[in-house]
Amino acid sequence: MEQYKQEFIDFLLNLGSLKVGGDFKLKSGRFSPYFIDIGNVNDGISTARLGELYAEALVNASQLEHKISLDYDNFIYGIPEKGIAPAITTSIALSSRLPPSY
Repeated sequence: MEQYKQEFIDFLLNLGSLKVGGDFKLKSGRFSPYFIDIGNVNDGISTARLGELYAEALVNASQLEHKISLDYDNFIYGIPEKGIAPAITTSIALSSRLPPSY
């Protein structure tokens, strides 16, 4: 497993956000053997770290064998309930990897 994936899993486990080994009923009505409660990402440090981990996943996805081209400016969107802060912090983490454009 790639290091960034292991770091993401460890991050969620340490926060108590990743729950495994149950039969969790999702909002869709389906059942899942795991559940991620992103609501536990509730302070500046954990929110920033989540953005860094998401950014790392996006960068790794863009470097796959198939040379997937990801245009971050056009698709980072956070749904209003719990997705706005991760979208913002992911954008900030990605921008810190780019050279200044000014």
